[in-house]
Formats: sequence, C-alpha cells, structure tokens
Amino acid sequence: MQKSVRCLLVAVLVLLSGFSCRKNDGVPPVDDSVRMPVLFGSNLLSNVSTRGAGALPEWNGRQSLYIYGLRRVDGKYVIPAGTDPYAEDDENAYLIRNVRAMSPSSGATGSIHVYRTGTEYFYYRESTYYDFYGYYADDAAGAAPAPTETAGTITLDVTVDGSQDVMLAHTDRAADAAAATSTVDVERVYGAYAARRNVKPNLIFDHMLSRFNFRLKAGNAATAANVTVESLKVYSKSRGTLTIASNVETSPRGIVPDAAQEPVAMTLTGGSGAITQAGDNFGNPLMVMPGAETYEVELVITQGDYTVNDGKVTQKMVIDFSKIKPSVPGGTTDTRAVSGHQYDVTIIVYGLEKVEIDVTMSSWDGDHGSFEIDPDEL
Repeated sequence: MQKSVRCLLVAVLVLLSGFSCRKNDGVPPVDDSVRMPVLFGSNLLSNVSTRGAGALPEWNGRQSLYIYGLRRVDGKYVIPAGTDPYAEDDENAYLIRNVRAMSPSSGATGSIHVYRTGTEYFYYRESTYYDFYGYYADDAAGAAPAPTETAGTITLDVTVDGSQDVMLAHTDRAADAAAATSTVDVERVYGAYAARRNVKPNLIFDHMLSRFNFRLKAGNAATAANVTVESLKVYSKSRGTLTIASNVETSPRGIVPDAAQEPVAMTLTGGSGAITQAGDNFGNPLMVMPGAETYEVELVITQGDYTVNDGKVTQKMVIDFSKIKPSVPGGTTDTRAVSGHQYDVTIIVYGLEKVEIDVTMSSWDGDHGSFEIDPDEL
C-alpha cells in the first residue's frame, strides 16, 4: 500500500511539473511567450563579384539591399494602404516597408540585419504570417529608391547604362520550414511561432538583367599585327519596371523593359587596343535589358595602313535571338534574351571589311545550355 501511494505521488508530481514519462528527445522546451525579432539569412546565388562594371570588391557589407515584409493570407500578400504603414491596431499593416539593409559582411552568403530604428529589430506580430521580398537596384534607381505601392503591386522604375546590376530576392518556404527544430506548417513558416523554432527566412537573390561578355579574336596574323579595336557598343533599352511584389497575374515579379523606348547605346568600358589570334576578353561585361529579339552591336576598328577617316571604320552587326532559338532545360526554346542568363559573344575580325560574330550562352545562375550563331545567317 505504501508503495502504491509513493507511485501515485510521483505521478502527480510529474503531471504538475509538466514532464512526461516519454523518452526525452533532447529538444529544449520552447517558450511561446517570448517576443521574436525578424532575423534574415541571405544567399546571393548569382555571382555578384562579376557584375556588369567588373569586380565588385566592396560587396562585403557595403551594398544596399531593400526589404519588404508583407502579411500573407490565403497564399497572397496584403499590400496595405494608409498614412501609417506600421499601425499597431492594423494586422494588415506592413511588417517591413522598403527598409535598407547592408549586404552580408561575409560576402555571397550570410546574415543581413534589418533594423526598425538604430539597432532595434522588427518583431513578428503573434498569429500573423508573412512573406518577405527584397531587391538590389545598384544605382539604377537613385540613392534612395522609392517604389510605387498599390493594392496589387509594388514596383520600381529603373534606368541602366550597362554597368548596373539589378536583382530580386525571394524565399524558399519549404527549405526554411525544413530547418525548424520541430514541425512547422509551410503556409505559416514566417511568423513568431516558427521563428521560435529556428526558422529564419533566407533571401535568395537572382539577376534580373541579361549579361553580355565580349571576346575579340583576330581572324588571321595580318589582322593581329595591324588592327586595333577602339570601342564597342550594344544598343538596348535602358528603362524598365521592376515588379518587387504582385498579386496581379498579369504582372509577375521580374523586370519589364519600357515598351515605348527606343534602344540606346551602351558603351563597353575598359576595352581598347590590339587583338590577337588566340582571342582576349574585351572590356567589362554589359548588363542589358532582357526581352529583346535583337541587339545591335557597333564596333569601331582602326587599321594601321588605312588613312581615310584616321583609319577608323565602324562595323555593325546584330545578335538575333529569333534565329538563335537556344535550348534551355525542359526542352523549351527562347527567342529573346532572358533575364539572369549570360551570353558569351566572340567577335572575329578580319581587317576592316569582314567581321563575324559567334555567341554562346554560358552558366551564370545555373546551367542554361548553349548555342551558336552562324555568321552566314546574320
């Protein structure tokens, strides 16, 4: 009888203390009353160290990223209106509204810190779930980008000259939920409950422009000994609209060039001089607006034994994506330059009168296949 009473007392104490007789799984208990800050990781999948202007040595902690946090309801996000974006009594209010954060101090990956004021973090509202969006506009939208916010979309007008990089960030809800220390609903992965269980939204940045790399080759020994390239230009639209967030099916996230604008000359920087038969990279890459079927290329060539116009001749050629039709994963074909894709353009010069062009699509954000242009078809 005494033994039974002792067991009963032990059982009562176990219940009162909140423990169970089940085996301890090693996971400490979670205090769901703790207020949770919004902490981010980031993953710049794109190679930001080789953007259009060449090397970007100051990416580490020195570039401005901009972040939005929007309430998520039934798979869509709420873009609030009103004069007070952070109204405490409005559960639909912004959590984070176009707040500037510095790129990771570690470079391509690492934590970014989004502060409300000073070093004070934003905090999740309880029982409210969010989506997060980010962008990097370089200097394509000025020193203080001011997106246009409507009930359905958040957009930003950008203007590029070939040297800027423009990126958008998204999150992988399933991947972030999988990192939790206990089960988290994927549809509720960004909230206070999930944050207490080790969920951190990781912002994945992707390039929005198309990148052209140029390489020059002399077609023969005579050309290599006698010809120099003075400059190279690519004609592309420079203005576009970056859609940061959207609930409108006809306005998906991404960049759309200004349909009314005529292409303008974007001059390759850092390139001028003799060319060799082996071939050399020419100047810095150019970042151009995607979506066009054709891009005109203009080359100014100087030949030593040619005296007219100071020995200079302008050669023009066209990269025509409607003829290229490059294959991409999934068996589809693109007849326009694609955002986030990189194109290696080799120009072969045979003196002043003949220039051939060869284009290969190379890996940038992933393996996008390759293709070539037949010069006889241009």
